[in-house]
Amino acid sequence: MEKITIKNPEYFDFSREIYIDKPNICPYCKWGTDSKIEAISEPFKQTDGKITFAVLFRCTVCGKYFFRAYIDNGTDTAISLDYEPTTLFSSVPKEIKKISPKFVDIYTQALTAEAHGLSDVTGMALRKSIEFLVKDYLINYKKLDSIAIKKDPLARAISKIENPRIKNLAKVSTWLGNDETHYEKVWKSKDVSHMKLFISALIYFISLELVSDEAEEMIASSNSK
Repeated sequence: MEKITIKNPEYFDFSREIYIDKPNICPYCKWGTDSKIEAISEPFKQTDGKITFAVLFRCTVCGKYFFRAYIDNGTDTAISLDYEPTTLFSSVPKEIKKISPKFVDIYTQALTAEAHGLSDVTGMALRKSIEFLVKDYLINYKKLDSIAIKKDPLARAISKIENPRIKNLAKVSTWLGNDETHYEKVWKSKDVSHMKLFISALIYFISLELVSDEAEEMIASSNSK
C-alpha cells in the first residue's frame, strides 16, 4: 500500500490523502515489479456518482507504462479497478520509430489510456512522450550534446530546434501538455484533442525532414560520382 494525494477543487475543498494498492506484477512483461508512480489524475465523478481516479505507473523491469483506475469510496483506502492492458497500435512512421522508440512506446500507451476513458492520464502521458520525441530528435538525429540535452528543461531543448515548424509545434504541444499536469489550466479553450492534433503534425514534420534529408544525401552522392 502507498499513500498518495488526490486533488480536485470541483469535488474536494482540500487535498485528500488516500492509500492505494500498487500493482506488483507488470501487465506487459509479467514480472514482479516495484512499480513507480509517474502521474495521478484528478478524481472524476462518474454518471453513477462514483468518484474515480487513475494512476500512471512505470514498470521497473521492462520500463513500460501502464495505468490502474481506483474508486474513492470515502475511506482511507481506494478500491482498485482492473483493466485488461489493451494496447492500441498507433500509426507512427518508421523514421520516428528509428530515432525515438521510447516516444512511440509512451505515445501508444497514452492512446490506450484514452481508449479506456482516462483523459487525464492521456494528457500527462502525451506530455511525457513529447519530451522523448524532442530530445531524441536533437540527440539521435541532430547530434547535439546528449548530456546537455538530457539535463535541459523541455522548453530549453525546444529552443535549440532550428526548423521553425517543428519548433512551434513542439512548443504549443508542450504548453497544452503542461496544462494537463498543472492545477490551473492556461489554455482553457484547448483540450487533449488539440494536443493530439499538434503532436500528429509534429510527427509529420519531423518525419518529413528525415525523409527529405535522406533524399538530399542521395542526390549529393549521385553528383559526386
